[in-house]
Amino acid sequence: MNIKSLKKITFISIFIISSSCAEESPQLDAYLYRVFDNYPCCKVKDNCQKLYYNRYIQLQYVLKNETSDTLFLPINIVNGYNSYNSSVKIRKGNHIYNIILDQTLSRRKNDSKLAKGKSTIITITLFQDALNTIGIKAHDSPMEIADKINFIFCYNRKDNSHLKVPHILFHNKNNQDWIDLSRIRKEFEPNWTIYYDDINRVFYCFLKPETKIHPIKIDNSYTYE
Repeated sequence: MNIKSLKKITFISIFIISSSCAEESPQLDAYLYRVFDNYPCCKVKDNCQKLYYNRYIQLQYVLKNETSDTLFLPINIVNGYNSYNSSVKIRKGNHIYNIILDQTLSRRKNDSKLAKGKSTIITITLFQDALNTIGIKAHDSPMEIADKINFIFCYNRKDNSHLKVPHILFHNKNNQDWIDLSRIRKEFEPNWTIYYDDINRVFYCFLKPETKIHPIKIDNSYTYE
């Protein structure tokens, strides 16, 4: 076998391997469109009121299955309990934190099989322990937090399925016209101070002072207790 033939076989082999990898792991893009902060909005850090309750930041990413297949999304951690072995983790620079984060889809496990053309929301909650671990200060704004961190979906092969499991790429901005933002301000105005980042098309919702409520996820909307 001459060198030319060997190079041709090598190229074909690499192409087949690359194609099969791409076929087995399609990419889904998840776009940040809404962030909740249970601390009031504070524009000047040195003048912020000192607060004596634990903080949480809740980030919501929307993703749409634009492939031709039904995909499997093994994501569901509630109160620290993981229904699967896979999970979304915090990535800060090149470091991945092994922190258990509450993370759900729009309809919890009912959305783990995402049909083609359908969309869902990944809600990730950073409680006080997680914020401390990644070095977030009391009055770092959620905009600053979104600039500092990102997320990575870590798939565990123990979550075996006949369906394809996508590679999820998280974006801390939203440049998608198909995401409907029209109802968000109206829905949350009574209890939240809302700031709209019109460059990145992200809503930041700050709990109004003296409002003590906890968000509970129900389908694609929130109610409060």
